[in-house]
Amino acid sequence: MALKVTVKVSSVTNLSDARYCAGMGVHMLGFVTIPGREGYVAPEVFQEMRGWFAGPQVVAEVYGLKQQSELDFILENYRPDLLEGGRDELFLMQASGLPYLFDVSDFDADGLREMILSTHPPAYLIADTNSIVQNLMKLTQAEKVLIRLSDKDSEKYLQPHAQGFVLTSGREERPGLKDYAHLADVLEQLQLE
Repeated sequence: MALKVTVKVSSVTNLSDARYCAGMGVHMLGFVTIPGREGYVAPEVFQEMRGWFAGPQVVAEVYGLKQQSELDFILENYRPDLLEGGRDELFLMQASGLPYLFDVSDFDADGLREMILSTHPPAYLIADTNSIVQNLMKLTQAEKVLIRLSDKDSEKYLQPHAQGFVLTSGREERPGLKDYAHLADVLEQLQLE
């Protein structure tokens, strides 16, 4: 299956979601890698899941990252393709050398312009649906913007300036028992004919 735009699913906590999203053509799967954060997936649990899905790039969600030693641990134990974080994690993400997704929800226009012009700009920007995506695109020119969706109706957000969407995974009721309605509604709308 192929999707019309880039789609990332955040906070994946179970194999059912990982495999479902991979089968639907999702481009990136995000895993919370900071202990104590909601949705945290321990390295050993991640490794068990990793062998059972193929296709999507792995994104280490590093919101709350404080030290280089934490990042080193994440890079060694999760082996992500990309990192994702916000203002507080920016310096460590840039220093890692990996491509990264940057959450612009608490960043002003001047700071964003400076960050985009840095030696290691983000691969993607993540904006809330309330953000002014067109102004963001004027600022960033070639950068890709993913809109974080909390609503099931993606079509009303399918603006010409958005390159894709960030959806959030749900919890399994118990292993193997999962309702995919919240993901399926959006992913089915975004499938290529």
